Amino acid sequence: MLTYDEWSEALAGDAIAGAARGEAIFLSVDEYTLGRAARAYCREHPQIILPTNAVADFTSTVRARVVRTGRVELSDLAGQTAGGVPRAVTFLGAMVRAATRMAETEEMDETNYFRRLREVLDLPAEPGRPKGLETGVEQPLWQAWNTWLLERQLLPSARGGEGSRKFVGYPISQALLRDADRDRLRRQFQEHGWREPWDPDRLLSRVRGMTAGLGKHLSGLLAERGGRMQA
Repeated sequence: MLTYDEWSEALAGDAIAGAARGEAIFLSVDEYTLGRAARAYCREHPQIILPTNAVADFTSTVRARVVRTGRVELSDLAGQTAGGVPRAVTFLGAMVRAATRMAETEEMDETNYFRRLREVLDLPAEPGRPKGLETGVEQPLWQAWNTWLLERQLLPSARGGEGSRKFVGYPISQALLRDADRDRLRRQFQEHGWREPWDPDRLLSRVRGMTAGLGKHLSGLLAERGGRMQA
């Protein structure tokens, strides 16, 4: 199992792995990236046992660190880990994980987002922000992550939204593919019998050529140009 700080280092390392100077960085956290980050970290630290289920390990670790008697407690997430990574990254990753769990039919608003965050943190199913997570309290943590990236000559991509989405915009901006998107792509690949080892550009061209079945969120992502599409 990885500790909370080790997960922060694993996720940060995964986010910037192979990035060139000036490249836009996304703290994308889903089942795939959690497994990949854990494997890479444990290869670099062979004394740490690779968790058999990275998602379960990550989820239990973040819950143990930030949830206290039904409340979110962020008071000890300031500063950096021994490896020089913002300590808050694991919690920020949990926030992004909540965004990836949103269904295609769910609007990206506070009501739906915080319902998903409560599921990730195993908090009571109540409306609004979880207790202890006052409006905007997470913003300095995102700013610390952005500053850390800038110090490494990398381009931060986490940013707030407009109006009521001012703060939930941060994790939503980092969620590239939702779980529903991956499931939809998996079904499409199976239906089309796509098993060839295509390069990314050819595969992207094939996916963009689909006329139906991609969903609103994935179709919007594929239509973008720039850092988000590159990621």
